Order: sequence, then C-alpha cells, then structure tokens
Amino acid sequence: MVGLSRDNTVPRPHIVTRFWIDAEDKPTNSAILVGHSHLFRALLKSNMDPAFKAECPVWTRALSRKKLDNGACLCIEVEWPADPMAKPTIRNANLMFGTKLSDGSTRATVEGVGADVDENA
Repeated sequence: MVGLSRDNTVPRPHIVTRFWIDAEDKPTNSAILVGHSHLFRALLKSNMDPAFKAECPVWTRALSRKKLDNGACLCIEVEWPADPMAKPTIRNANLMFGTKLSDGSTRATVEGVGADVDENA
C-alpha cells in the first residue's frame, strides 16, 4: 500500500505530515476521510492533545494501540494551531454508527461505562 512501511503496518512520516497539510488547506469545517486503519492510528498516536490524554487515559491508550475495525467510522475534533509550524492536535475522538475497534471494543467497553451514545448517532 502506498505510503506505508515495508511491512505495511506504519505510515511513513511524510504521509502523515502531508495528510495534515492537505486537511488544513481545505476550506471546510468538516470532512470525511477514508484510509487505512494504520494511518488513522498513527494520526491519533502522534497528534492527541495532552489534555485529552489526561482526561481519558484508558480510551486514548486504546486508540493509540488498537486498529479501527474494517469500515469503522471515527469522528475526531481537531484544533489547528495559530503557529503554522506547530502540529494540529486531536482534542476528542468517538466511534460513530455502532462501529468498533478491531478487537470489538468501544469507548464504553474500554472505559467501563454504560452504552455509547455517540456510536449510535
């Protein structure tokens, strides 16, 4: 797959950087992105807001370590920095439409709290 490492598990750093450059240049408040689960995991691992990690440590650790299930839908909230050299940060992430991580887990099962409201939107 283009943009992934030789073993097809880790996106090359320039692919992740190019993704953010392309996303920031789009004149819209929201976008639907389709791609490999390894790309999205790399984006999450390298761009999670420290406050999000501190607020939801179990969930953010799961997002950093587990792949999205095939066809999964993940809604992320991104903060674009004023400094063009700074990286954007992911302030929140929620599975949507009943989708799960590759091991079948959801935010609710990972965090050990009732039903996922956002996942059934």
